[in-house]
Amino acid sequence: MGKKILRREFLIAAPAAAGVLSAARAAAGPFASMSRQQSRLGGAAYVPKPDYPRQPKRISEITLRDNFWRPKIRTNAEVTIPLEIRKFTDAGRPMSHNILEAAIYSLQTFPDAGLQGQVDARIREIRASQQGKPAAGNALFEVAAAYHAATGKTDLLDLARKSADLIYDTFVSENPPFSGGERDAINCIQLYRATREKKYLDLAKHYLDIRGADNSVNRSRHNQSWRPVLEQSEAVGHAVNAASLMVSLADVGVLTGIREYFEAARRIWLDVIGAKLYVTGGIGSTGNEGFGRPYVLPNLSAYCESCAAFMFATFNLKLFLATGDGSYIDVMERTMYNNAIDGVSASGDRFFYVNRLAKGVAGMLPAQSRPFPGVDARIRLRAGRGRDLCEPVCVQRYLLRHQRPETVAFGRKRNAVGRKVETGGVRRRRDPGKPQAPNSRVGPQSAGAGRPVFLPGPAGWTGAGFRQRQRGRRDR
Repeated sequence: MGKKILRREFLIAAPAAAGVLSAARAAAGPFASMSRQQSRLGGAAYVPKPDYPRQPKRISEITLRDNFWRPKIRTNAEVTIPLEIRKFTDAGRPMSHNILEAAIYSLQTFPDAGLQGQVDARIREIRASQQGKPAAGNALFEVAAAYHAATGKTDLLDLARKSADLIYDTFVSENPPFSGGERDAINCIQLYRATREKKYLDLAKHYLDIRGADNSVNRSRHNQSWRPVLEQSEAVGHAVNAASLMVSLADVGVLTGIREYFEAARRIWLDVIGAKLYVTGGIGSTGNEGFGRPYVLPNLSAYCESCAAFMFATFNLKLFLATGDGSYIDVMERTMYNNAIDGVSASGDRFFYVNRLAKGVAGMLPAQSRPFPGVDARIRLRAGRGRDLCEPVCVQRYLLRHQRPETVAFGRKRNAVGRKVETGGVRRRRDPGKPQAPNSRVGPQSAGAGRPVFLPGPAGWTGAGFRQRQRGRRDR
């Protein structure tokens, strides 16, 4: 029991055991234990948090110059997104919100006058169609938040707020039951992040609270409404819906500080990585696009839907942002480097909806274009908002050759395709205008796609599972 377990064994030998350790480490996260709240909108007593304690950098603040991710992101911008827009145009339909959001993010990294014109035209269409009135549903929330974050403009955000206010008032006056929406809470969380209005966080929480109540529409395991969400511990039903629920639980738990929500998310995560995760990081083993029985992971009939992979990778990123535990990055990278990118061809114009380990079925998936622009932001994370000189910075190992303001290189490491990266340890470009922090933090090397690297960090900060390195000494 006294032997230290290397984290490289996490996904190779004992995923379930490592998951239990991870849960124990995260128990002291940024949560205040609170008794379960009643399912009444606005009835929960909590102080909302502005966001996660660790934050991804903005897409516009990162420049990739590697030979693995940058070509894929460029292909997404130059081939995949225009292809999906043409498909909608040829069918006589307006650009979907998924593609619009992907285009908004992509333009921050790869500006394009033609694509910008299409985005502007679509936004004008949305404004004209609503004529200043609230739209039914919450589908506009996420793209409105993305547009506001990218441009600072509030026209779509104002429309989204009107819709959210109408939904809020309807819940207060009528309290309708859960109706099966998989992204309801996520969309409200995005609106809360953009506006910092507590009522939208209340709305996200309420969507979770009514899920699994006796009056839930089509109450079943397939849509994860078979029991109240805070009582769930298994990954069941439709894999995309389940991963969306996991993300929602993590978001609400962190932003409200009510730890029961985050603990429910972690319990489901443990069930996945212990008994229902493919070697590729894919989830969903059955023909109904969902989770099957524990340890039943067939190759030929594996579903491993691309959308589920993207959402599950996002979920693991959220868990890391909440806890600082690099084990979640292991799982995220396994999914990203195997299942997620496997759903898009190298040419960017062919797609796999299903990612079987023995045989695949080709299909078209517009939503696959949306996560790629955000890869830039996910590779570099910061903790301790507002502490300019004492922010631990996390960088994925295989992605960066250049970023602003740091330049990162690695000694005696291999990148995602097996080629050695320049030696020299971890280097940081000095900013002559700022004092230099004395410490850096380097995560142990993993057998997976990479270990996070922290630099620099305050002397009192200890990330779970990471070793401290003094400047001038190489971490061997």
